[in-house]
Amino acid sequence: MSLPNIESTFSVSVKGDTTGHMYLGPFTVRAILTKREEFLADIRRRELVGPLPEDALPTIRNNAYALSQLYARVVDAPAWWRESDSGANLHDTNVIAEVFAKSLEAAEEWRKKVSGEADKAEPVVKKAAKRAPKDEEDEADAG
Repeated sequence: MSLPNIESTFSVSVKGDTTGHMYLGPFTVRAILTKREEFLADIRRRELVGPLPEDALPTIRNNAYALSQLYARVVDAPAWWRESDSGANLHDTNVIAEVFAKSLEAAEEWRKKVSGEADKAEPVVKKAAKRAPKDEEDEADAG
């Protein structure tokens, strides 16, 4: 079974709640991360929140988590995102929240595709398993 494309594209059109600036444009994100990308995201989170994350305010920890995930997930983005250090230099928290929410939606859609394909493949796999030749050890274990 081949996996669906892990990249997904969506657009944002959101007015900043602090600046009133309109943020527009397409984002391409990874629905899932490799282990290396997960490490990269965590390194970024620690850079943002500092050496003692437990001392940071909950909103700071939450924003650092969202920004670090986006840092690892965003493949392509509008210039304003790239120029803002992947969102870290934005004044408008709601813009970060919108991009993060849409990236999570992309991840959920990908998981549904994988789950749906796995559900479709399950009867085929079971049927093939019934027809597969059995090893002598398998027959001994069964008896």
